[in-house]
Amino acid sequence: MKILKTLIVYFSFLFAMVHSEYVLMENYENGSSCSGESLIKGSILTKTCFYNNNFSSVYLVSGNKVIERRYRDSNCNLYLEEVIYEPNYCNSTSGDTLKFSILDNIDFPSNIYVTVDYSGECNGQYKDTFVSFNYYNLDFCSSSNRVSSKMSCNSTSILTNSYKNLECSGSPSHTDVTPFFNYCTSYSGTYNHLEFCNL
Repeated sequence: MKILKTLIVYFSFLFAMVHSEYVLMENYENGSSCSGESLIKGSILTKTCFYNNNFSSVYLVSGNKVIERRYRDSNCNLYLEEVIYEPNYCNSTSGDTLKFSILDNIDFPSNIYVTVDYSGECNGQYKDTFVSFNYYNLDFCSSSNRVSSKMSCNSTSILTNSYKNLECSGSPSHTDVTPFFNYCTSYSGTYNHLEFCNL
């Protein structure tokens, strides 16, 4: 559950600006070669200030490159450095294993847990006004430190089953149930937030 919370915080706090393209960021288990299913996928609007507790970033697309401009502050004012990523290439930076893609539009796949921040009317048409959305593969076994976990969901909650092995096999040793959070004006103070399962 700590990994899930860390990843949610990692992809949260997006601030909208003018946009026309999207960057898909796929996060894989550390040390992997970006093969198999990713732990989490997050779509980020380009030209958008993205804050992740350590520094903020703006992602841009130039030609066939993804550019991350990093800033020292949370509002993308104090420039720090620029990092250039090759799309569809496995990048291991700062302990993260990431792969970036350039998208023209967004489609929700099936069998996922989705979190959305959006700027339109609360409980309205989030697909027309979303700032960011992240999705987590259900029934995907994630392992570390001789334990593993797998997520599933129902109409109201996400369930995380933990196992005392690396294969998510046998009966779970523990199950965390986390209700979906749907609210107007999120913790960032700007956007509405919605969570659901797309089965």
